[in-house]
Amino acid sequence: MQARSFVSLVTVGLCAALAGCASAHRPAAPEAPRPAGLLPRSHLDSLAISNLGFAIEQYRAAAGANDPADGTPRSTRPDGSWRKVKVNDWTSGFFPGILWYLFEYTHDPQLRFQAERWTLPLAAIPEHHYDHDLGFQFNTSFVNAFRFTGEKRFEAPALNAARLLAGRFNPTVGAIKSWDWKDPKRPFPVIVDNMMNLELLYWGAHHGGDPVWASMANQHARTTIANHIRPDGGSFHVVVFDSTTGKALERITHQGYADSSTWGRGESWLVYGFTMAYRESGDAEFLHTARRVADYALTHLPADGVPCWDYQAPGCPETAKRDASAAAILASGLLELSTYVPGDSGRIYRDAAEHTLATLSSPAYLAKGTNQPTVLLHSVGNMPGKDEVDVGMNYADYYYVEALLRYLELRGVKAHDVFPTPVVQRSAEAPTAQGAAPELIVLRGDELASAKARLDRGDTALLPALRRLTSEADSALHAGPFSVMEKQRVPPSGDRHDYTSLGSYWWPDTSKPNGLPYVRHDGRRNPATVGPDYDARRRGQMEHAVHTLALAYYFTGNEAYALHAGDLLRTWFLAPATRMNPNLDYAQAIPGITQGRGIGIIDTHGFPVLLDDLALLRPSPHWSDTDEQGMKQWMSSYLEWLRTSKNGIDERDWPNNHGSWYDVQTAALALYVGRPELAREIVQRAETKRIAKQILPDGREPLELARTRSLHYSVFNLEALMQLAEIGRHVGVDLWHYEAPNGASIQKALDYLAPYVDLSRKWPGEELTPTEPDLLYGPLRLAQIVYGAPRYDAWIEQIPPREVRTSLTRILYPKPAGSRIHGSAGGTDS
Repeated sequence: MQARSFVSLVTVGLCAALAGCASAHRPAAPEAPRPAGLLPRSHLDSLAISNLGFAIEQYRAAAGANDPADGTPRSTRPDGSWRKVKVNDWTSGFFPGILWYLFEYTHDPQLRFQAERWTLPLAAIPEHHYDHDLGFQFNTSFVNAFRFTGEKRFEAPALNAARLLAGRFNPTVGAIKSWDWKDPKRPFPVIVDNMMNLELLYWGAHHGGDPVWASMANQHARTTIANHIRPDGGSFHVVVFDSTTGKALERITHQGYADSSTWGRGESWLVYGFTMAYRESGDAEFLHTARRVADYALTHLPADGVPCWDYQAPGCPETAKRDASAAAILASGLLELSTYVPGDSGRIYRDAAEHTLATLSSPAYLAKGTNQPTVLLHSVGNMPGKDEVDVGMNYADYYYVEALLRYLELRGVKAHDVFPTPVVQRSAEAPTAQGAAPELIVLRGDELASAKARLDRGDTALLPALRRLTSEADSALHAGPFSVMEKQRVPPSGDRHDYTSLGSYWWPDTSKPNGLPYVRHDGRRNPATVGPDYDARRRGQMEHAVHTLALAYYFTGNEAYALHAGDLLRTWFLAPATRMNPNLDYAQAIPGITQGRGIGIIDTHGFPVLLDDLALLRPSPHWSDTDEQGMKQWMSSYLEWLRTSKNGIDERDWPNNHGSWYDVQTAALALYVGRPELAREIVQRAETKRIAKQILPDGREPLELARTRSLHYSVFNLEALMQLAEIGRHVGVDLWHYEAPNGASIQKALDYLAPYVDLSRKWPGEELTPTEPDLLYGPLRLAQIVYGAPRYDAWIEQIPPREVRTSLTRILYPKPAGSRIHGSAGGTDS
């Protein structure tokens, strides 16, 4: 049997979920601990907000670039163009329906304009051919328009459509006829999709139409229960009835794999449709049926929660095509169903919906970074007909957007408070909207504010770097959360909260049976250092993701970035179940020699930048005063450990880059936790303890030149000294212009290294690893700001333009507008 169970993630049996009914109102689903393997809700919050923002971008662009007179965008072609259909196509309501949902989310008048522009032409549908799909066409467009605006002019066309739909009801069959087939042997087909169209009848009955319409909808649902649904909860796609006797003549499929199989999207229609019918009628039989078909779906879903196009399709789940539209419909239906079912049973449905949403919100299904104009990829329209296979679909996007909004509603997230402002078009509430520079420690707040102001004015010179940043931030939304609790190896303390790592350049001794003790091969990194036994890789991923998200939040105001960054920080540092203890007792261990050492403190050399990330996140409602206070307490404890532990004292006394980075960490932490005098003392001492002892009069750094990666470590140590100099600006110590008695200085160290931006120039020392073309771009750009010497411009000109154009250094330290660096003057270089 193929492995294909979501339920294995949940542990609560579905058999127990079959009993009990809920009342017809919609209580908020209770919060509960997450089953193992499911994405944390706080992470899904950020994905939901981000991807609604992406939907806004996609559909605002599509609505403006197309004309309703030319047809409604339905599905996508490989070249990124829309396949368009006439107004009477069953999908014509979904495109304006998405715009109405996004208008509800944002209150953006431009989205309302486009939603109305694409809705009004649908009023002509009854003048042409129509069938049971009036519900799909009008409930998504005119009914949504009436719900979100209250304007009566949208009500009349919807009521007329409901009247016409009711006219297709046959009381003998007890159902609404679907298609008008001309085959006399198949006089009255009814498809499972029709459950969705009942919503228009319910709505019409409650908004001035005939109350009998609701009774028709109820009877249609009961006929569907009796004829379409199998004992195991699977379903037939089509049941053909005799219109004069009401007898079922045959049960077949039109879009599924076989007459005996369960079509993926059809089962989703049933989950959604019977849940809706219960909401509208309060009939407990409909709730029971919704749960039957939902339980079938959950026990037959692939593990990622996205149905195959048919549940019995050959190769499902490994090779059969998946259907994102079936997944989106199912997720939206399950979210609503979860609110009607109490206790663990309801949580099963909500967990399943959220798991499916998490998969759809991943790069595997999102159209981000592709040429496709939809939000989701990989939907299947009609596999037997070989039509619209593996494409983007407007109805997949409609139910995905609806599911995201339902999810946020259940979470209590107010959409209007977190509407992600598009890049460059910042909201009035976005951070630093008044132009105030953020107060940073090792980065320059005034430089960031300058870059932001230029972008807000439409300066295109910095846009490539900003696009790269937001692209990386979108990817970072899928990262983590990360925790020291994930490692496989238990630390010597027995407390998995203690951070552990392996010495970078230490390897098993192949001459020994057990490889112990390890031996050192300088410059050759042991791949086990980033393996599952240790925390180093996860820590690095956390730091990179937080930094990317915090910068992107500062420049765009997109709260999704701040939300996820906060989640990552709380998981690593604050949450009792996942936090790291504030020590590095077991960092850079060497098997057979030591369980940890002072050199391991280099692992956290990125923490000073992380402190600046906290400052960038501070304006967000998703980073609270309680979070900030928790970080200050953690960092204060860590600073104390750095200053008093054996490992900390050992690292303090190292004369090379290890000592420099120790100073950076302790000085930055001291400044962050409110101890500026300690920070000043550390920076002042660096004049004689670091610069005078590490740099020769000609700018060489002999302790770094002795390494097998001597260029890398020379730059690495220089970066530490430059960060110390930046910290010094806050405490009245000018390391930038300090010159030791022997003539050594930060500037001379940089000037010694700068000519090697020319990669054809031979480096005099040993360098085992390839040199990155932009290795010195950051230090040189900062030197331009500090020293203003023309030679730094000339050296930067030697870096390949493709490396400079999209480098984040462009927005960390922007060149003044009007200057010439790899491009035209006037801030338009690209």
